[in-house]
This record gives sequence, C-alpha cells and structure tokens, in this order.
Amino acid sequence: MKKVTIPLIRLIPGLIIGPGSWLGPYIVMNSLYLPALIQHLDAANKVSLVALFSTMG
Repeated sequence: MKKVTIPLIRLIPGLIIGPGSWLGPYIVMNSLYLPALIQHLDAANKVSLVALFSTMG
C-alpha cells in the first residue's frame, strides 16, 4: 500500500477556508441576530438571556 502525503501548501488553504465557512456565520448570528431577536421578544431580560444562550452555546 502506497502512502499518500499532501503538501503543506495545499493543506493550509483548506484548514483556513473550512472552519471559516461555518465559523463566520455562527459568530455573526451569535453577536448580531440573536441579541436583536431577544431584544424584540423580551427587552427587559435581554442581558440575562443573551448570557444564558452564550453559555449554552
């Protein structure tokens, strides 16, 4: 069985693009959309609810 090696120059872009493609939208959702939605639903308890969702996530 022949051992396959992947050159580092090909591996690095995949290691950057892969996590960035799911981590970018996740961070945007948690930092922008979730607090705005919680503000709309329950403005009085916004801080505690955002903290709860952040802790659970």
